Amino acid sequence: MKKQSFTAHLLTILTAVSIVLMPAQSAFSQAAGDAPVTQGEFAKYLVRALGMEGNLPIGANTYEYINLLERQGITPPGGYEAEKPLNKKDMAYMMMKATGLENKVINRMRGKSVVRTEKAVVREIKGDVQFKRGPNSEFAAVELNDELYANDTIKTGADSSAVVQLGMYSGAFLGPNTEILIEELSVGKDSSENVRVFIKHGWFTSKVKKVDKPVNYETRTRTTVAGVMGTTYCQTSDGSADQLMACTGGIWFYLLDENGNPVGEPKVLKIKEKLITDPTGQQEPQFLLIAEDENGKIMDQGEFIQSLSSFANGDGIGQGTPSGQSTYQMRMSLSEADEDAYVAIIEVLNEAGIVIEETGAAATADSTITQAQLTQFINDLLLSDTFDFFNTDTTPF
Repeated sequence: MKKQSFTAHLLTILTAVSIVLMPAQSAFSQAAGDAPVTQGEFAKYLVRALGMEGNLPIGANTYEYINLLERQGITPPGGYEAEKPLNKKDMAYMMMKATGLENKVINRMRGKSVVRTEKAVVREIKGDVQFKRGPNSEFAAVELNDELYANDTIKTGADSSAVVQLGMYSGAFLGPNTEILIEELSVGKDSSENVRVFIKHGWFTSKVKKVDKPVNYETRTRTTVAGVMGTTYCQTSDGSADQLMACTGGIWFYLLDENGNPVGEPKVLKIKEKLITDPTGQQEPQFLLIAEDENGKIMDQGEFIQSLSSFANGDGIGQGTPSGQSTYQMRMSLSEADEDAYVAIIEVLNEAGIVIEETGAAATADSTITQAQLTQFINDLLLSDTFDFFNTDTTPF
């Protein structure tokens, strides 16, 4: 489905259900303004606001709306029930997921507020290579030394490739028919660099070397998250299988469920090992040895990356950060929506103009959202210019 501005979707749904500036009466029901909003009602609101109704059959029931959000990974931990009252904690979690602020929340939990954005630079182009700014713009041809930023996408066509320097200390080779989304590219208060890349499909080789400054470097497919330990490695995704290959050293990795939450503890993929995972979840993960020709190909790509720029190495995903948590531990905390995660979510949402709770106090997390509060929340969003920047990819998994 084509992605559109979240604000445009909000205006569409608000017009449809006529709740803009409604006095103490909600379009969801005929109850008074202090009646609680159910999780099922909010599911319908959010699906419509995200423009996802086209993925549902005509006359879909509440459970089908909820199932759609579950498939998109937007529902909160602990389950989602149609008749259960919606609380602030669940609403905050869902708004974070819907607006793509998860990476900013992880940075906040790390205790390193971003002090500046970082950039990626296209260092080599072969054939058809295109990029787009954010989720709403159209793809355009890439030129050598073009700059990319967080939320930008770059893709290669058939018989095409590109080398991209990601920040100051890492680089990547994109093989033919590859598309990646730069999820995070920033520098924190302690001068750490945060790099996160989502590999939508194709061939992606990473090269990161060691320096004194910490680099939190993380790449993922729909099934696997990998973090470097001073090595060259490769990830691929083609819809039928995801692969992770360690070439010059071990790699920390962990698996993801269908909602993007961690499964199990981080493990080390040993040198010259290959992990194969099934995006459909029908096959168990497999561990194999990398073929010599495949290993040589990845090694050559790593050397090519290094020849174009000077890079450096970052912390593995299983290593601790100054806050005492690894990136994996923070993702687990977020997937469980615990107290630390809730406070961080509220702070990041507030900074983005999405105010559900002023303080982020955990004591208010279980407070029920009323019809009047939801109406006021929506009206506040319509007055906030910042919300125009948030978009969600509604393409079904």
